[in-house]
Amino acid sequence: MDVREFINCIQERYPDVDRFELEDYQEIREFEDRLGVKLPLSFCTFLSEFSNGIFA
Repeated sequence: MDVREFINCIQERYPDVDRFELEDYQEIREFEDRLGVKLPLSFCTFLSEFSNGIFA
């Protein structure tokens, strides 16, 4: 299952779940720079297309 399939499953199963605002890739890159690590692409996709809970 790829990340987009996972997102679809969550949305179907929990349609009323509260989500945080989405992040764009620039904000994710800035966060990676602060951490000094590169996040997996699948996690970046999750943050930019479903929820940015880590940045709350």
